[in-house]
Parts: sequence; C-alpha cells; structure tokens
Amino acid sequence: PASKLYGAYLALVYAAALFGGYVADRVIGYQRSILLGAVVMAVGLFLIVVPNEHVFKIGLATVIAGNGLFKPNISTMVGKLYGLKDERRDSGFTIFYMGINIGAMIAPVLTEYLARKVFGTDAMPSYKVVFIASGVGMLISLVWFYIGRAGLKGIGAPPAGAEGFGRIIMVLAGAVVAIPVAAAAAWAADAA
Repeated sequence: PASKLYGAYLALVYAAALFGGYVADRVIGYQRSILLGAVVMAVGLFLIVVPNEHVFKIGLATVIAGNGLFKPNISTMVGKLYGLKDERRDSGFTIFYMGINIGAMIAPVLTEYLARKVFGTDAMPSYKVVFIASGVGMLISLVWFYIGRAGLKGIGAPPAGAEGFGRIIMVLAGAVVAIPVAAAAAWAADAA
C-alpha cells in the first residue's frame, strides 16, 4: 500500500505542476503563485505531523497543491531573469540548482541532528521533526522571497488587470477544492 500511495503522490505532484503553471501564466503571476504555493505547502507539511492517517493524507494532498503552485514557477522565474541570449543565463540556472542540491545535502544532516540531539523523544518522533523543520524552512524561504521581490523589478508580476487580491483568493479557493480530490486519490491508491 505504501508504494501505491507514493506513486499516486508523485503522479499528482507532476500533474499539479500543469495547473500551477497555467495559474501563474494567466491568473496571478509567478511571484504570487510562488508565495501562495509556499504557504499552502507549509500548511501541508505541518498537517503531516498530526498522528492521524486521514490528516496525513490531507497533508500530502495539501503539499501537492502547494507544490503545483510553487515548483514549476520558481524555475520559470529563474529563466525570466535573463534574456535568451544573455551569457549569465546558464550560470543563473547553475547557481539555482546548486542551491537546491546543497539544500538536499544539508537537510537530512540537519533534521537528523534536530531529531536526535535537540527534539528527539518518544513524544516527538523523528518524522515529526523532519516535517516541522521542512515547514519552518518553507516559511523562512517565503519571507526571504517576499523581501527579495523588489530586486526582481517586476519580473513575474501579475498579468495586467490582475493586480488585486480577488484572483489570489480565487486560486486559494481552487486549491482548497483540489485538496480533497487529491486526498481521495490517495485513499483510493492506498485501498487498491
């Protein structure tokens, strides 16, 4: 059952990216999509900590929805920073992916340290520390990106006429509707 659940999770993560790209392109812009995705993903990571199978699956579905808004659009933002002929474009992507890989290398070491030396008790199992640390990290990256948006000079801003908050609320409502659908897919995969 775990492999089916994991397979459903991965399939939905990649499917959600299609919708997230469309939302960023046509509805709220890349910056807002990234920020909203980070918030939704952090909520999902914190939900996974709750020791209840149903809440766990809702947490996974929430991470899927947040990831759909976040993952495809952060890479696109890097591409939009440079023109197609700009010699710095390759270097920009190299730095971006190096940051991702360094984070992937440091995260297990940091969470292992937190789980064993700082928070590790029977009341706080290691998996909880991992997801709490991930959620906190996502919130830190959200604040970092929000503060640094001024340096983007309008790159990834909302489309013309979509500057208000109405569309953000509409996208958030869509994510809230999509979460139970993704959770139902997780339940179906787990039951099969």
